[in-house]
Amino acid sequence: MEFLLAGNYAHYVLMLSTLILLMGAAFLGKRIGKRRQAQDLPVDDELKIVLGAILSLFGLLVGFTFSFAINGYQARIQAE
Repeated sequence: MEFLLAGNYAHYVLMLSTLILLMGAAFLGKRIGKRRQAQDLPVDDELKIVLGAILSLFGLLVGFTFSFAINGYQARIQAE
């Protein structure tokens, strides 16, 4: 496993693991959603709006974090 994390393969391992994690989360969410639809629980529309806003902000936070990390890494490589 160490040889995969060294050199140029680290980006591919991170991308693949993130993709697998996102696919698993989508599958789990779909199963939970179907279970809730079968129970006919009332859905609060205002809660959906707040949840969407929070998830959007979280997505922006993750995106900017990755962007800053990549820029810092590239600056460190260029300084060498």
